[in-house]
Amino acid sequence: MPPRSRHEKPRALAGSPFLTQIALHADRVQTGQYPFAIPALQDLALDLDTPVTFLVGENGSGKSTLIEAL
Repeated sequence: MPPRSRHEKPRALAGSPFLTQIALHADRVQTGQYPFAIPALQDLALDLDTPVTFLVGENGSGKSTLIEAL
């Protein structure tokens, strides 16, 4: 793999251990039941431009809820 420039964003390779996308499988969603009733998780679909290996945030920001949903 050629070296990256300092300003180029890192990209996750196929099969790498990094998250690159978070989405709900519509056929597995149980409408109205926890955690699918949480507004932040309804229609969840995130494409991540850079690899993610951990989540951080203030207490009450939803870290545990997101991990449970995954």
